[in-house]
Amino acid sequence: MTRDNIIFGGLCLVLILIPLPFGGNEDGAIFAFQTATIILFGIHVAGRTFRNGTSEADSSVGRERFPAIFRVFLAVFFIISVFQLIPLPQGLLKILSPHTAGIYEGVRKLGLAASGTSNSHPLSFSVSLSLVDLTRYICFGLYGYLGLRYIATKRRVKIVILLMIFAAIFQTFYGLTEFISGSKRIFGWKNIHEAGGAFGTFINRNHFSGFLEMILPLSLGLLLARIGEPGFFRKYRLKTVFFGALAVVMAIGIFYSRSRGGILSLAGSLFFMLAVFGVQNKRREAGSSKPKMQAIIVGAIALVTVLTVILIGIKPLLERFSKEQLVKTGRADYAVNTLKLIKDYFVFGTGLGTYSYSYKMVERDYGDGAVLNHAHDDYLEVLAESGIIGGGSLIVLALGAFGYLLVKWMKHDSPFSEGVGLGCLAGIFAILIHSLSDFNLRIPANFIYFIILYVLGLRSVVIKSGTPPPSVADIKK
Repeated sequence: MTRDNIIFGGLCLVLILIPLPFGGNEDGAIFAFQTATIILFGIHVAGRTFRNGTSEADSSVGRERFPAIFRVFLAVFFIISVFQLIPLPQGLLKILSPHTAGIYEGVRKLGLAASGTSNSHPLSFSVSLSLVDLTRYICFGLYGYLGLRYIATKRRVKIVILLMIFAAIFQTFYGLTEFISGSKRIFGWKNIHEAGGAFGTFINRNHFSGFLEMILPLSLGLLLARIGEPGFFRKYRLKTVFFGALAVVMAIGIFYSRSRGGILSLAGSLFFMLAVFGVQNKRREAGSSKPKMQAIIVGAIALVTVLTVILIGIKPLLERFSKEQLVKTGRADYAVNTLKLIKDYFVFGTGLGTYSYSYKMVERDYGDGAVLNHAHDDYLEVLAESGIIGGGSLIVLALGAFGYLLVKWMKHDSPFSEGVGLGCLAGIFAILIHSLSDFNLRIPANFIYFIILYVLGLRSVVIKSGTPPPSVADIKK
């Protein structure tokens, strides 16, 4: 087995396994992911150091990269994250983050500081927690880098997409089975946190929904890729029904998660696809019916999903959108309080992984002793922890890369690029919307799949029509 196959196989294995232990949000799963990623990266480095000949990762469409400016944004985020860990003199700390300096000064005046404690302190509220989160982000970055290097051919892109769809279908059937049966367990463990919806192997139904909403458009993408070809319905009838059915199944899973954010994000992603078809229809030559056919199929799948949900029972779902339920969530209060936190630690934040501690300083006392671990808004949380420089860089990176892929997709010249590329864009669009009302990207499985959608999106839009990438054997000749 070659180095390329080992690394590609390892990446695929992570994709299959990471959602199973509570969406990867468990210490053992996180450790296993980080260990596997570091080992795979070590194999990559060793292979490049002692390589003999040209590998598939070096020779195919893997040459395409995101623009250098995006790597700058990523570098800024990591530089700020490391800078937060460095002890700074109290005078400098007071200039960079007056509120952080004030906390340390207050601790000293109250006599709570340990004797002999240095007068230098870091920007982070907890260096240990920030180190843990920084390690996690580094491994996410390495995994994405390996994905860009080794998911580098049309064949491998297809394999990864099929694995992702398989993972989503498993989650859907497992989640619906546990929910409908009333068992509500995850491999035997009773989910004491479940809130009346399907959740798969994720503890939180919103994260289960977020996982599915990223992958559902990929199934649609494979379905739409061949539309418009001569004899489409005759040649691809079974594939059309198959991938259409998979999309409907995943959509039903999202509806039965009863996640408001998930349902709205799904609707948003389908609307995004329809809007793109509308733009395409205007740009295409007169008489082209392909965009209309694509829009009809997407609309038909949405209609079948809604009708199925209505037949099974839609009342509990409608209750989730009642005014009483919307007020009950408390998300508006979380957002207002988090904005106060961002204002106080605007430039450098409170440190990676410290949100649950820093939030206590701005939270009203509700008297229930509950601790808020996440902001229920990924954008606000990253700004609170990393400040406008670090957090802002990460947000601009995500949104900018999405825009870059959309522009590249508009110039596509193959059915594969059209279908799969749009599926990736719609999946990214869905989770970016959902992240406004939840912390999906704080769940390892969801963040890994989010990264891979960017990788697949880039790879799909650079595959040229009728010009498959050269094989290693062809290059050696």
